[in-house]
Amino acid sequence: MKFEFFRGIHCLVLLIGCLLTAVVLAKPVQLELRSVAEVKTPMLVLGDVVKVDANTSQEQAALLSMPIGTMLLTKTSMLVERKLLEKWVKLHAGMRARDVRWSGAEAVTVMLQTQLLDSSQIRTFAFDALKDWSKSITGNVEIKSQAELASLSVPMGEVEMRVSRLSEPWGLRKRVTILVDVLVADNMIKSVPVKFDISGTRTVLQVRHDVARGELLKAADVEAKDIDLFADLNEAVVLSALTSSSVRAKTFLPKGVALSKANVETQPDVLRGEFAVLLAHEGLVSIESRVEVMQDGIVGQVIKVRPVNSNNQIQAKIIQPGKVELY
Repeated sequence: MKFEFFRGIHCLVLLIGCLLTAVVLAKPVQLELRSVAEVKTPMLVLGDVVKVDANTSQEQAALLSMPIGTMLLTKTSMLVERKLLEKWVKLHAGMRARDVRWSGAEAVTVMLQTQLLDSSQIRTFAFDALKDWSKSITGNVEIKSQAELASLSVPMGEVEMRVSRLSEPWGLRKRVTILVDVLVADNMIKSVPVKFDISGTRTVLQVRHDVARGELLKAADVEAKDIDLFADLNEAVVLSALTSSSVRAKTFLPKGVALSKANVETQPDVLRGEFAVLLAHEGLVSIESRVEVMQDGIVGQVIKVRPVNSNNQIQAKIIQPGKVELY
């Protein structure tokens, strides 16, 4: 009799336990939407914007870590409505409407934490890039910033700057714009135009006195002068060109004119109208003859020559000053 009584009590306890468990399990998940949420990364999870009160720790952790989207890095804030979150949770958490109880704000403003990229960092990056490029220019180049820049607010993370591929081709002109791409974690944030003024001088050679056409120039015939970097001068001649080879005037050069490839040229090794020695080979025999040069030329070039007592022109290669070889 006692056994039956205790058995009945045990069953009653089990029944009450099951009922209590059912009540606990039936408790809906509480989700309270914040009105404002500040985040460090653009990858958002439900826990960033919602306070979660779930039945189990496992369910709590799953809801808190549920991805809900990614913010655009070009925007530091966005508004998310609660009704959209309700649909998202219902769809991706597999919960029925009666399993979730929402409260809190009707919408949440999500703000991405930012850092300030100082304008001087952007300007210095662009200046250094332009300075490296200017090393290819012959002369003294001065670079000055043209306008003030505003500092840039960017998301948290590693900042990188690059010269944009959309930046205008660099050339020697008085104003240059460098387009700097700013990236965070390899994501494009913004392209910043940085403007510079370019000025400077370059050294040229000017003749000390009038020089006749065809006259050879020596180092003593010229002097170095600094002129504006943007002066219209096509390929200036440097002093080493006068010392390493024979240079002559293409045209009459008045005193003070700057030397360039437009008005001087390298002295040819053979001259049109003069005579040269033509070397021809027949087997083991070499034959030399006299020919008239029909074109100016330097060693290595192929020119036209005319044998003496002949009206026919032939081609010959210049092998040394005053000597050509049948080509």
